Amino acid sequence: MTKNEIQKSLEKVFNVRTDLSNRLTHLTKKTNSISAMDVLVQILSDKKIKSHDFMIGGRNNVVCFTEVPYLAIAEMMELREKDSSIASSPIFNRFEGYGISYDRFSAFERGVRPVIYGDKEEYQKILPDQTDYWKVVNYDPENDYRIDWTYEREWRVPGDFDFEYKDVEIIIPHVGLYEEFKEKLSTTNIKSNEIPNIVFLDDYLSKKEIE
Repeated sequence: MTKNEIQKSLEKVFNVRTDLSNRLTHLTKKTNSISAMDVLVQILSDKKIKSHDFMIGGRNNVVCFTEVPYLAIAEMMELREKDSSIASSPIFNRFEGYGISYDRFSAFERGVRPVIYGDKEEYQKILPDQTDYWKVVNYDPENDYRIDWTYEREWRVPGDFDFEYKDVEIIIPHVGLYEEFKEKLSTTNIKSNEIPNIVFLDDYLSKKEIE
């Protein structure tokens, strides 16, 4: 089997399996001053996702992605909308339904890697130096707070992540928010027709109900 044939067979599997995705998504969340939509607009204006070091081992600056499929992101968004205890939890505040996604295979070529879930101290002993600690996410289900971030299925890359509009898909919760989104874009240097690929998460929930 050739490399091209293997690639095509993998694409078929990713297209059929609802638990897999061939895209990696960076989800935005609101800050103290601006909304999750505003954060997304700022990323698009910069054509760059800025890195951070919050809760990152070794204090490295990274950009975080999730390999969770769009349907699962939509389900988490729906849960936040229906359950006030989930909506008010800072743990799930990135599931508001705004984000930007990138092809996972292209992202891998650019250094984006799936994190290692496990005992942080154990893996840090194995890794060659502190600059690699960004790859590890602590997993401790026996902790009183049950430290378990595996549902995020996280990928990371050190440093900022720049992109071209043609290479990304923009995620918005509901089609009813599109006009507001376009209006915010108009205040930047972006024209709405420059953003060709927009995904509405409510479409995935509607398809699920039909099935």
